[in-house]
Amino acid sequence: MKTIVTHLNPDLDAMSSVWLLKRFLPGWEEAEVRFVPAGIYKQAVSSKKKVLSNDDEETLVVDTGFGELDHHQTDEKTCAAMLVREYIKNKLEYSSTRQLAGRSSRPAKRDSNNKINEEAIERLVNVVLRIDYGAEDITIKNAEDDFFAFLFNERQIIRGLRTLYRGQSDKQLNIGMTILDAIYEVLKAKIEAEEIISVGLKFKTIWGEAVAAETNNEIYMHLAQQKGYKVVVSKDPKKGHIRIHALPKRGIDFTNIYEVLKKKDPEATWYLHSSKALLLNGSSANPDMRPTRLNLEEVIEVLKSKT
Repeated sequence: MKTIVTHLNPDLDAMSSVWLLKRFLPGWEEAEVRFVPAGIYKQAVSSKKKVLSNDDEETLVVDTGFGELDHHQTDEKTCAAMLVREYIKNKLEYSSTRQLAGRSSRPAKRDSNNKINEEAIERLVNVVLRIDYGAEDITIKNAEDDFFAFLFNERQIIRGLRTLYRGQSDKQLNIGMTILDAIYEVLKAKIEAEEIISVGLKFKTIWGEAVAAETNNEIYMHLAQQKGYKVVVSKDPKKGHIRIHALPKRGIDFTNIYEVLKKKDPEATWYLHSSKALLLNGSSANPDMRPTRLNLEEVIEVLKSKT
């Protein structure tokens, strides 16, 4: 049986390494994970005993053991997750080369979103490197703020997991794997949102620059706000709902917009948030809201012309 070995009480780097292998290396999805005390292998090196390695094709050792997929024996700017990512890429490239050489009658099936998936993995691994190698979570501005207690690494959430599940490395890893799955989904959606913003309809309002797009990407609106757009509009291409967002602290008031849209389409359900900076025509929290018959361009014209 295939086995992945890593150290007890896995940190973000170890969790990410195991996650990469089980999610993206063909044949390793059901691999067993074993946990070992990392310090033992330092002793093994000093006494010239055999160190854990990846010579056994059924066993991969990550973030410990001073082997191919461990980085503790080098000062290079790397981490185990980065080494594992390169290892997987090399394996997949080798497999692809064999197929092109005619050793396989059918090429490997590639996901239509493969480019997005690969970029999301690269971004995830780069953040792991920044935390594991550069400890950016410690040096970031206002790092002592309670806000960063929500950060997923061994100094924050993973430390809490170690307290809740003391001595249960497998439990810690399983929860960590689920969190990494969620982060991966967010990064994929973010990459898609970046493209949506780049091709979105740009226009000016009295409050500043605005962008609008037909999409159901849930990251798009927040990312556009983070990029500095004062008003962000989305229309769900399937359900037809319109959402108009601004940050409340900007002093933006959509009351007049709300009144105009109600007159233009009184059959639709319009909801103006108490902050006056959110105008909704649909919400996952209220599936009974009736979508507007207005198209995106008509809504944009209202936003451009009304104060």
